Amino acid sequence: AVWVGKAMNAVSSSDDGSIPWQRVVNSQGGISLPEGSRAANSKLNSSMQKYLENESLLEAIGEIEAIAHELEITMPQLALAWILRQPGVSSAIIGASRPEQIEDNIKSVDIELTDELLLGINQILLKVSSFKPRS
Repeated sequence: AVWVGKAMNAVSSSDDGSIPWQRVVNSQGGISLPEGSRAANSKLNSSMQKYLENESLLEAIGEIEAIAHELEITMPQLALAWILRQPGVSSAIIGASRPEQIEDNIKSVDIELTDELLLGINQILLKVSSFKPRS
């Protein structure tokens, strides 16, 4: 999943809460985009091309996918579980387009992430913290 790290640095140093939003992207490392998803629709996914063409980003996403697989959860569940445990985060906007996505995402609230696991995810994200999809 693609998560915003720099925004979290700003939030964690203030007393204000935040409500982050970010699209979730799979690595395509042998895994296809979900059929019927906006990401798989060539008419709708033009804004995602910079994500899908960046090798180091896809490698980092692959590492995070391995963590999700080991925990037996989905990438969106891991992304939401991670973001909800960041200092200063009050809530998260999930951006689901289908009811089953909402049902899947709600499960992230009950996922327990250890401090060690959070640190590991953060170290993976640091590798791609300079990635700017809109530049």
